[in-house]
Amino acid sequence: MGTEMTSISPELEATWFGSRKTGQPTFYFLNPSRLVGRLVHFFHGLRFSKQVNGTFVAIWVRPNVHSAPFDDPPSYLLHNIFDLDKYRDEMGDDLVVYNGSGFPKERWPNLDGPEFAHMRPNNFDKSYFSGGMETYSVRYGSYQFSDENKSSGQLRSEANALFRAMPQTAAVQEALNDAMGRLGTESFTAIHVRRSDVGVVLQRALESFSQGKMTPENFRFVVNNFVVRVAPPEAYFPEIAAAIASKRKIVFTGDVPDAIVPFEKHFGPEHFVDLATLVKADYPIQKAFCDFWILT
Repeated sequence: MGTEMTSISPELEATWFGSRKTGQPTFYFLNPSRLVGRLVHFFHGLRFSKQVNGTFVAIWVRPNVHSAPFDDPPSYLLHNIFDLDKYRDEMGDDLVVYNGSGFPKERWPNLDGPEFAHMRPNNFDKSYFSGGMETYSVRYGSYQFSDENKSSGQLRSEANALFRAMPQTAAVQEALNDAMGRLGTESFTAIHVRRSDVGVVLQRALESFSQGKMTPENFRFVVNNFVVRVAPPEAYFPEIAAAIASKRKIVFTGDVPDAIVPFEKHFGPEHFVDLATLVKADYPIQKAFCDFWILT
């Protein structure tokens, strides 16, 4: 169930787990990433929590100042893509979602911190989490318990199974059915291009660094982040050319409306199916989710 909140009050906190089992561990999830990155860690965290019959509490924060212009913060809610009530009714009461801001309590150990360095990523001790232990993480990644002995591929498969099983809202189902029907059953080559907030962050970092308000170390981090996440159009050209040569459909998605322009100019628009026009959704979070679902 999704619940609006702006802070965690003692009164509200006391009502969160009134029905949880005695000794049940709680895993908090606080991640400010954009949708795809956030969902990856969300489902890995839910998978991790299920191994010890825990409660997974996702504090779903709104987009930050950099991505807000692209993601529409008021509608950036998990219950706009997943039917959380249906999950609770049909799949279990091990997931709680709160919408708003929240900060880790001092008593919550950080699974990403030095205290757990000897356990990460695949040697977590189940006994540590007995007695109602509360912990939190920003990135659950490939965390697993010491008795699982699973490969990274197995962990991804289990997280993906949870992702596929999560009930979607009626609006998302309708948008996906319409898009998939128009796309057809023919196999395709998928291309995703990211621009949006990464460029905005770099621009602001350039201004701050030039004014002496940012350290060289922080500026270097922002530049590296830009280089890693934002490839120039030419980097995609060999794969696109190969797809065209093999007469494969090319499904294109980007996080800004004009991302496809340089590709259409170079190869011609007839080679691309643009998800920006194929997927009809009410909110940006629904559009991003449908794109991700179709491409995976």
